[in-house]
Amino acid sequence: MVTDVYCTFCTLMKFIENKELHTVNLMTVPHELKAVLEDKRSHSYVCNETQKYLDREFCPKYHFMVNKLKSYEIVTTTVKPSKFWMPKEVKNLECQKLIEGDKTYIKKAINNRIKYNDTNLSMKCSDILKRGFNKDLEPKSEIEKKYSIAYASNVYKNDDIPLKSNKELLETLEAMNFPNDIAFVDPSLTVPERYNYSDAWTYEDLNIFLESDPRKNDSNIQLQKVVFQKGLVPAGLRRDTVEYMLTKLNITTFLDKLNNHNLYGHDELSLQTLLSDDVLRIPGHIPRKCLNRYRPRDTFLSRYVIWEPRPCITNIYHHQICTWGVEMLHEMLSYPQWFGYRFREDADWGAAVCWMEYMYNKNYFTTYESPDLWLYYNLPQSTLEREQCPKYHFMLNKLNSYKGNVTTTKKARPFWKPEDVKNLKCQRLFNGDKKYISSIVKNRIVYNDSSLSMECEDIYKRGFNVEIKPSSEIENKYSIAYASNVYKNYGVIERKLSIHYSRNNHYCYMIDSKSPAIFDVMKKLEKCLPNVYVSNIQFDMKSNGENATFGHLECMKLLLKKKAKFHYLILHQNDDFPLKSNREILEILEAMSFPIEMAFVDPSSTVPERYNYSYGWRYKDLGIFLKDDPRLKDKNLMLKNVVFQKGMVAAGFTRAAVEYIVNSINVTKFFKQLNSDLYGNDELSWQTLLSDDNIRVPGYIPRKCLPRYRPRDTYLLRKVIWKPRPCLTHTLYHQVCTFGVETLVELTNYHDLFGYRFKEEIDWGAAVCWFEHIYNKNNNFEKYHIPDLWYYYNLPQAILERYRNRNDFKSMNDCDF
Repeated sequence: MVTDVYCTFCTLMKFIENKELHTVNLMTVPHELKAVLEDKRSHSYVCNETQKYLDREFCPKYHFMVNKLKSYEIVTTTVKPSKFWMPKEVKNLECQKLIEGDKTYIKKAINNRIKYNDTNLSMKCSDILKRGFNKDLEPKSEIEKKYSIAYASNVYKNDDIPLKSNKELLETLEAMNFPNDIAFVDPSLTVPERYNYSDAWTYEDLNIFLESDPRKNDSNIQLQKVVFQKGLVPAGLRRDTVEYMLTKLNITTFLDKLNNHNLYGHDELSLQTLLSDDVLRIPGHIPRKCLNRYRPRDTFLSRYVIWEPRPCITNIYHHQICTWGVEMLHEMLSYPQWFGYRFREDADWGAAVCWMEYMYNKNYFTTYESPDLWLYYNLPQSTLEREQCPKYHFMLNKLNSYKGNVTTTKKARPFWKPEDVKNLKCQRLFNGDKKYISSIVKNRIVYNDSSLSMECEDIYKRGFNVEIKPSSEIENKYSIAYASNVYKNYGVIERKLSIHYSRNNHYCYMIDSKSPAIFDVMKKLEKCLPNVYVSNIQFDMKSNGENATFGHLECMKLLLKKKAKFHYLILHQNDDFPLKSNREILEILEAMSFPIEMAFVDPSSTVPERYNYSYGWRYKDLGIFLKDDPRLKDKNLMLKNVVFQKGMVAAGFTRAAVEYIVNSINVTKFFKQLNSDLYGNDELSWQTLLSDDNIRVPGYIPRKCLPRYRPRDTYLLRKVIWKPRPCLTHTLYHQVCTFGVETLVELTNYHDLFGYRFKEEIDWGAAVCWFEHIYNKNNNFEKYHIPDLWYYYNLPQAILERYRNRNDFKSMNDCDF
């Protein structure tokens, strides 16, 4: 057996070491092992050299494929299928001889090829059923009951024909993880002749994104042109591919433009272009740069065609394509493709009917033999699905282990709406009701800083469900801590806290020393909520960034001092607000392996203006390493300067990073020297620290890889719309768009976890409506939908964490995806 040689080859070598090699039938040995078996060195050398290759790489997968379908039993049925219905003009043809390759009989059939006779057929249902339609017969196998295939056929003369039975087709598809099977050829020679250059082909011109799709508002994407690819029309598509094209995109304009100019073969561009588009990201898409690798022409399964000048046994060509006949039937048994092209009934109808009889009998009568699943398992389109699909399905189903909501007898309170916003109909805003939105824009509600009762019972009534456990298992498994610098409007601070409050999380506040009234009410809030901590130490925080870093550092220390059991810490400022529910944030972070989440931008233009050159910035000067740290003994290191980086203040840290910063290094002098009146110094502190290859904070980002692992557009902790990007409210503050009622629908589509910003003195109503939306998601007043974890799983910061977790430091430091 091949499998014996595969997985017990070392035992075999012991038996044959002193015997002639012909005692092993090399015809049954996989070619990868022939050289091993023929090696004249000792079996111990061969085993040591190849054991890992075979036992770890091939054997489990090989046995898996060989035995994969044993679980699919034949289904017993009392209904028997009808026999194949043979047209009268073919009834005397001995098809079995043709299938078996009987040369004498084939020669006779060639000399008397049967042509199609278009006789009228009865169209009564009873007569149609007699012609081989076993509609009352259940599928014969479990795999055919498990899966269903749909066919979409354009017919005038139908020339595609199956080469595999229904069960074979399903087994091979399952072995391959159901890839999109689609042909691609070199587009450079023929594509230019098949579409109209004068038409506009940008995504914006094609109107391909729906209104709710955030890509529609991304000018960088909208102005890009589609990149055409070419192949064949037949294709195999997954259901999620079909659903996405029909419900998540608008491909009508694209198809209309391709279809309107009578250019030959434009239909061979449509699916190929869509399914290889890295911007559209249709499920199952093939990365454009990998087309040659994952879709070579010779592995396409949905249509087997013999083109001239390849040999054609029948010597009958039509449009340079070989027409099949009786001489090919035996050869067709060995084709691995699923479908063939083509028989022509006006050339050899007998051959076509004999093949149809053969396929019909395979489906209903012939003893079944599994196809060579190992061959299909190793095709490049199958390899792509294994590289992505198991991970993709893992991410889609990741949280199935969290058995939904935790049972609780207590229900959350409804969202508490301030009096001045009670009459606002938020749902109409989220529905995109343009008339209603227009009326609210003309009468925006602004914040009224009215006094709120600070009695604990009254605070609880305003949406703090302190007695209720988190409603999902993942929220009970993980805890997030927040460190927030705040300075104004207690009512807004409380609303933002209430909408994503969980008794399993921890919330630390640093109050600006210039805001004593806020400090007083926050201390009252702290007494009512056991997981809210208000620092007694205060700093004079200024708009240029002074003391912001110290505020966050003090919260880190306080959280550790309080023994808060958090897994992840997020740094916020006064105007940050959540775009996702607590559960969504945790699912996303878990899918990404809880990376350090931090923005980085090109430091060359702005960093020089943000720190004082006259200070010493060597490790020696900064006293950053503790007295027992061995790095102090490295004189070369101690004389090096830190290398500054810049980003945004909002950031996410693992607990290990927080503990390291507080307990294992001394950042005080470094932060003090940065803490000047130079604008934006707070945007240098954490970025410099977390990208330092010498300080090595747990989860740090290798400095040389910053552009690779932290591109600006994958940053998740603060969605900001900067000028000159379109701002729907037309309201800018320090060149940043202020969100309003016009943007609520848009906010629901962002991948980011937090946004910046609403301004309550401009559109308090919009802020409250958004807060209600998040509150309802957090407290199960809205049906929960798992976020697009596959998107987050494939972000570069997530890839870095996977390298780190499997100790693949080479890939990590090579900045290699």
